[in-house]
Amino acid sequence: MNESFFLGLIHNVALLLATGLLSDFYMKKDKHKISYRDKIITGLIFGFVGVIIMLTPWILIPGIIFDTRSVLLSTSGLYFGYIPTIIAMGITLVLRIMQGGDGMWMGIAVIASSGIIGLLWRKYRANRNSDYKVTELLVMGFLVHICMLVFTILLPANRQIPTLSSIALPVLTIYPIGNVLFGLILNNRFKQWQTKRALQE
Repeated sequence: MNESFFLGLIHNVALLLATGLLSDFYMKKDKHKISYRDKIITGLIFGFVGVIIMLTPWILIPGIIFDTRSVLLSTSGLYFGYIPTIIAMGITLVLRIMQGGDGMWMGIAVIASSGIIGLLWRKYRANRNSDYKVTELLVMGFLVHICMLVFTILLPANRQIPTLSSIALPVLTIYPIGNVLFGLILNNRFKQWQTKRALQE
């Protein structure tokens, strides 16, 4: 695993975090006034961001690519709910199928599991009205990316162990941290818009 591998990953995380500002479109609305149109547009925005992330991956070996779509989709499920996340999942699934390669089935499984875990976490968390804490974001990030490592079984047999040994460290360190940082950015933006609405009222 060389320096360019980590640089590519860090660049991908930085690109993801920059998308936190795009969430203002959704956050400026009162949660009781968010229309289906707003949710669809938000899903399209996150799908577009997912496409950019997937088109700037780092390539472990030809046909096996990695990026931060798992962070994007799991966090989308956690903060934005079903409609935006399902739309973003659909867009990224289509692109991953078009990209093909030996890692296609692993990529499809990661997209599906990431979005589903975020949505289920949002639905079943103990206190739905509280902010997402660092520990909660970190635990969810670990769960999402442990699943990613498990899905290396969908790679060709001769590439499973080499791939797992190469990605295990960054996937269980940088990726969950990406979940935390992205979540904290969204927490902060939500609070800012809540304060603005309260002052307007």
